Amino acid sequence: MRAGEQDPLRWRQSTRDPSALPARAADLADAVRAAPPLSPDALARIKADVLARRPVARRALPLGLRFALLAGVFLASVATAKGTMLLWRYVVAPAPQSPPARARLANVRPPARAAAPAPEVVPLEPTTAADPPESAAAEPSEVAGEPAATPATRPRRAAAPQRRLAQDTTTEAQLVGRALARLRQDHDARGALALLDQYATTYPRGVLASEALSARLEAFLQLDDRASALRLLDGRSAFAGRLGAEQLLARAELRASAGRYADALGDFDRLLGPAAGAAAPGTLDRALYGRAVCLGHLGRDARARADLEAYQKRYPTGRYAAEVGRLLSGAAGRP
Repeated sequence: MRAGEQDPLRWRQSTRDPSALPARAADLADAVRAAPPLSPDALARIKADVLARRPVARRALPLGLRFALLAGVFLASVATAKGTMLLWRYVVAPAPQSPPARARLANVRPPARAAAPAPEVVPLEPTTAADPPESAAAEPSEVAGEPAATPATRPRRAAAPQRRLAQDTTTEAQLVGRALARLRQDHDARGALALLDQYATTYPRGVLASEALSARLEAFLQLDDRASALRLLDGRSAFAGRLGAEQLLARAELRASAGRYADALGDFDRLLGPAAGAAAPGTLDRALYGRAVCLGHLGRDARARADLEAYQKRYPTGRYAAEVGRLLSGAAGRP
């Protein structure tokens, strides 16, 4: 047994697992040893076949002959135009790329350009008679009889500033809310009136007109401008809803403070009549006390006493309870 022939036996005996690596190596070594060697004739045929498939090397031209051919092509290209084209094509122009390289380059996409920002569209003002369009305006040279200037020679005019109407984009609720905040939080009655003037100009028939009227009335009263507050309400005939009842009560009290007791009595009667259900909770006691005062100034003591007693019964702890008690005591002490 030659050297190395005992290795498969040792590998196989080194493990009990037939699928282990030493056992599989021993099986491969036995398989190689069992293969018969190739005959000399077979080896000769394989060698001949390999040599027949080798490419035949082309015989290169001598170096001197190649220089001579290059000089001839150069002279011919200089002498003729066609030769110049050939010289450009084969010497100057870049060599054509192989098909795989062209295929790779075809798959390469150029980098995407950043999208240009959209131009800002500026709305143009309508043309008026005082501002004719530029196309209709005659150039100075045309008026003087000279040939009209072409677009290339015409001097570029400076862009005239566009006249735009001031548009207030503030909504009604925002505008009235700003006025109330200026009035109640900042205690700036004049600033609130300026915002309410802006509201009246922007929304002459706004849905919050009643709220804006109440805010304006509150601003005048905060400024102690009773005359302006009374002028604001004196010409009105309709007072609808809860805000309408408060505005009617304010007009009645302003009329009474101005000595117009008869007019104030009519407003108090409207408040305490069928419209009493729409009045705010703190409105009826003021109306009842105000009517009693107006009746007393007009000499209608019986009705005035009836209103004072009604007030004392309905609102025993009201804001005018002490004054009502004093008036009733004074009326009882008189003969």
